Amino acid sequence: MNKQETNIENLLPRYIDGKTNQAESAMVESWLAEDESHREIYEAEMALFRDTESLFVLKDIDVEQALEATHGKMRKAKIRKLLHYLERVAAIMVVPLLIVIIAQFLMNNHAKTPSLLTIRTNPGMTAVATLPDGTEVTLNSNSVLTYPAEFVGKERRLSLQGEAYFSVTKDAEHPFIVSTPNAAAIKVYGTKFNVEAYPDAPTITATLQEGSIAMLYKNKMQKDCEQKIIPGEKVIYSDFSKSVNVEKADVEVAMSWISGKLIFRNTSIEEVLNTLSKRYDVDFKVKNKKVYSNAFTGTLERQRLDRILEILALSSDIRFKYIKNPDISQERQLIEVY
Repeated sequence: MNKQETNIENLLPRYIDGKTNQAESAMVESWLAEDESHREIYEAEMALFRDTESLFVLKDIDVEQALEATHGKMRKAKIRKLLHYLERVAAIMVVPLLIVIIAQFLMNNHAKTPSLLTIRTNPGMTAVATLPDGTEVTLNSNSVLTYPAEFVGKERRLSLQGEAYFSVTKDAEHPFIVSTPNAAAIKVYGTKFNVEAYPDAPTITATLQEGSIAMLYKNKMQKDCEQKIIPGEKVIYSDFSKSVNVEKADVEVAMSWISGKLIFRNTSIEEVLNTLSKRYDVDFKVKNKKVYSNAFTGTLERQRLDRILEILALSSDIRFKYIKNPDISQERQLIEVY
């Protein structure tokens, strides 16, 4: 193995993780352009990296919650022993009603409270999970999904902070409900849809691919409201106005992130920067408001952020500059736009 191959072998994992400097990135990209087999090696290592990251994310389960689940099993075992003892007492005293009353009391005071599981994704990464009812969830970058280890009761409820795509198992008797950081929630009976509900965002957007969903929210009068949409539509809830708006949706664009793509179709630069901010965990500071008059059309697939910014700069008069964030408490990179 020659020196260049050794360098590439060491640089490739760091390049995929976005930790190479400009010179190292140029070396890897030159190597990728040399031969198609190099691209195949890169794709294979990228897939391995993503799978490993997803496995790491899926292991992010609260230890205290796991212990609580174990303690729950121990309490149930004690209850069964007590019930067995009471059966013997009841048989001797010929008071069958006694065991029924006490058993009901014990079970009611120890109703099923399944432990909660949490999945978190790092910036730039996604994760896939299967919920207890068979529902498939793909979690986007920088998001948090919390759900019970077992769905009990009349509904299947979980909470989302960030963005996720759901393929929900149908069960008309047990509605599927996604709670968001605000008071709004999405009610589902069996469908495929996307929810974008980041904690610091002023809106919540649900885009429907197939089936039927409804946005549940309270208006300014604190009245419970429900807004249903049909496939090909999106419903947008504003936390400021406590109201919703229904629009026609470009489903392919809204859900392109699932396959690792970013698709823009005459998308305003404000929305483009919003998307990049969430995907790469950076902050953009627009210095020149004229920037907002631009729009962008294109498909970006697994590109590094600096490369995406180069493409945006080439297709417009926009310029980008990495600067030091004056807020030392913030770990996010700050990028000026002018």
